[in-house]
Amino acid sequence: MKKLTKYAQKSKLMDISIKLGDESFRFNLYEELIVNENIINKEIESHSTIAGFLSTLYIKLDRRRADLEVEMERIYHRLFVKAKGEITNSGRPPSDDLAKSMVIANKKYQLIQARFLDAKEHAQILKACVNRFEERAYLIQTLSANIRKSN
Repeated sequence: MKKLTKYAQKSKLMDISIKLGDESFRFNLYEELIVNENIINKEIESHSTIAGFLSTLYIKLDRRRADLEVEMERIYHRLFVKAKGEITNSGRPPSDDLAKSMVIANKKYQLIQARFLDAKEHAQILKACVNRFEERAYLIQTLSANIRKSN
C-alpha cells in the first residue's frame, strides 16, 4: 500500500465532524469514499442521496459563514467608529491605523472573527467532501460500465 493511502486510511484528518444548529454529523471520509464493486447497484442507488445531502449541508454551512462574515464586518465598523470618536493622550482622535489596531485587539471582535474562521473552515471541508463525491460518481460510472462489458 502506498504511503499516502496509509495516511488517508489512518489520519484523524479524515474524521469529519460538523455541527449545524442542533445537529451534529460525524463520518470518516476515507470509508465513505470507498466503492465496493460487489454491490455496485447499491452504490449507484445511494450515491446521489449522499451527494445531495453533502451539497445541501455545504450550502447551509456556507450561508452560516457568510452571515458571520457580515456580522464580523458590522462589529468591525461599529468598533472602528467608536475608536475614532475617542481622544488619545495627544488630544486628538486616533489615526486610522491605531483605530484598526484597537478594533483587532477588542475581545468582541476576536470572538466573532474566531467563529467566522471556524465556519469558513467547516464550509471548506464540506466543499472538499462534495468534490470528492463528484469524483466518486465518475468512479462508480466507470466501474459499472466495466462490469457490464465483462458480462
